[in-house]
Amino acid sequence: KDYRISIQHAVPGYDVLHEIGAAAMAATANTANDVLVVGPGPGDELPQLLDACPSARVMVVEPSAQMIIECRQNIEQHAGKNRCTLIQANLEEAVLSHLDGSQFDAVVCHNVVHLMPAEQQKELLVQLAGLVLPGGHILLSSHTESSDANLVEKVLLVATQRLSDRGLARDKIEQLLAGLNTVIFPLTQERMASVLAAQGFHRPVQLFQGLFSRLWLIQRSIQR
Repeated sequence: KDYRISIQHAVPGYDVLHEIGAAAMAATANTANDVLVVGPGPGDELPQLLDACPSARVMVVEPSAQMIIECRQNIEQHAGKNRCTLIQANLEEAVLSHLDGSQFDAVVCHNVVHLMPAEQQKELLVQLAGLVLPGGHILLSSHTESSDANLVEKVLLVATQRLSDRGLARDKIEQLLAGLNTVIFPLTQERMASVLAAQGFHRPVQLFQGLFSRLWLIQRSIQR
């Protein structure tokens, strides 16, 4: 419960982001055979994803034991739960021990990339890219900021007011904001697009933005 409250504070439009993400999967990966979900936390997106990809085997990689428990609870009542495999590991461990050279029709990664500095972001993006089949998609969301400092400042003012309107105390707001560039590292669309283009992906399609939070759909070229 505490995690869900905090993530909804941190990610404006959290539920809408997942709703649009599920729609994107239904529109582009409805016939997928294999889908990978990286770092879903409690797995709030999993029931909708199982609906969106009704025949897919869904592999979930999540490093936290507690979050794996919550993922399991989230899909317990879903008819497709047996199509879902939960792996407690980080992505690098999973690639070495479970994925065994597998590639997927779609890879879903929400609100993970911004938890690491720029160089590690690039490494993760390359790793995600290598897991996608030709013609497949990455569905990616992250905290991102404009390169224009004036625009960032204006959005930050609105973001701060939103947190106040949600009832957060001033010290809690300051704690969240202090995490920018120390715990949360913005992923720029330019960096993401450049890294993925080098891996054979088309230009990212932005599907949603809520203040600093964005959602993209990026397709890999059919030709390797």
